[in-house]
Amino acid sequence: MVKNDLYNNIRNELTPKYGLVTKHRDKFPVTRKDLDILLRHLFEDDDHDYVHERARFQDAFSLSLFSGSGARAGAIVESSSYRGTNECLYYKHLSFNLQWDTKCMEVKYWVTIDPEFLKGHRYDDEAVIPRNWIPEQDILGRNFVFYVMVAGIADKAFRGIRTANELLDKRPPKGRESWTLEWEAHVQNLPVLRMVTADGPHPDRALTFSSIRHHFTSLAQRACFRNRLRIHRIRGGVANAIDANASQAARSQALDHQNPDTFLKYQSKFKRVDVQASFWNLKPDYECLEMEESMAHHRDTNVPQRLDAAATAQVENDAEMKEIYCRIDDITQQIGGKPDEHENLALEREKLYTKAAKKRRAKKAEFIDNWWRSSYDEYIAGNEFGEQDPTCLFDICRKYMPERARLRDNLFAKVSIGILIYQADRNTFYSVEESPGMLHHTSSSIQMARGRIDQRSDLFLNGATYAPNGLIQRMLGLSTADSIWTVYNLGVDY
Repeated sequence: MVKNDLYNNIRNELTPKYGLVTKHRDKFPVTRKDLDILLRHLFEDDDHDYVHERARFQDAFSLSLFSGSGARAGAIVESSSYRGTNECLYYKHLSFNLQWDTKCMEVKYWVTIDPEFLKGHRYDDEAVIPRNWIPEQDILGRNFVFYVMVAGIADKAFRGIRTANELLDKRPPKGRESWTLEWEAHVQNLPVLRMVTADGPHPDRALTFSSIRHHFTSLAQRACFRNRLRIHRIRGGVANAIDANASQAARSQALDHQNPDTFLKYQSKFKRVDVQASFWNLKPDYECLEMEESMAHHRDTNVPQRLDAAATAQVENDAEMKEIYCRIDDITQQIGGKPDEHENLALEREKLYTKAAKKRRAKKAEFIDNWWRSSYDEYIAGNEFGEQDPTCLFDICRKYMPERARLRDNLFAKVSIGILIYQADRNTFYSVEESPGMLHHTSSSIQMARGRIDQRSDLFLNGATYAPNGLIQRMLGLSTADSIWTVYNLGVDY
């Protein structure tokens, strides 16, 4: 009853006294359209300079996981309410499964998730929580199984498996229809998503909620969305995507709700019925609804990503900012290039840098918000925002980044893990028997292509991931399977 007393105090006393706004925040569920835009931007157009490529990978991993499971953030990363506990999703909470499909003559993969730290069941060993399972899907960039494979190989997590070739060559043992691969003992309690520095992922420090929230907010802004990307909005999108005819028990089980009525809080604020179509006996048009309730409805590629010259001069010439710069100069002279001998001064300087960065971010947020507020009048007046160069920076420098270019070209192609990519021509498929990156045409039937499963791993490396060309590989002295993880810098130490 303490909750009700606190609510009544806020509503009846504090609200009139301080003029508080009690209106509920608008909820924008993250839809399939939004997630597809975010994932594609991450690998195709994003010119953000991540501190390490592992951070980009973990953003994609997280988006795939949250959209495929509807999980709460606190079950996957370290919750702000349990700061310092390192409680999150560990490798032991994942089960990597494979099954031989006799119909398609290929291996099928799926991952089972059994999180330990669930809301309302944390430290409750007696609770029986239904496990979640995520199978493959055709688009590798949205395929959670693919990301688990990459993370597992990079962290040397699979027991007895060190390379992608070895992983993709595994079949269920004779006499078994399916098989679960095991994790190495030293990674059982290792967080799957970890904090990232310039040297790579932290050995054991779990990714925090504040960190992933910052990454998601920044990603949505760079992808030109007006609304903030919130993890719980992804969960709301999952809730609204559940079959409307599903029972209360099924919905509660899917979302880990103890009270079935909680589902009502996730419902979209738009009706799920095309009333006009029902009345006039027309075919329902749900494309309008999908756009209306998505974040993409408030997305504009013309939105500025940086401060203009006037706004930059305004924030840099601010009196407080000048004072910060002067103090940083004084501290730098006192340190004299020896920060290890002046830890307190180095810490103070770091705080000043952080304070200056926050002022710039605040000014940038204000600048972008003002642009959104004024953009309508500009569009109505017939003005176009043509001062921005629409050329993607990566289009200019992609020739210097062949691994990233290969990801951009192939990560969102329709291809399942472990199957050769064949051309639209059903009589031709790609064989990569030669050095990585070189594709050799060989005439064959689809049946023969599927039969040559021993080449699946080569295709996986060359067609869908960071794989260096033959020259780079020979310079590194690594096998095809090993070189992918080294080039991608996901944490492998050779």
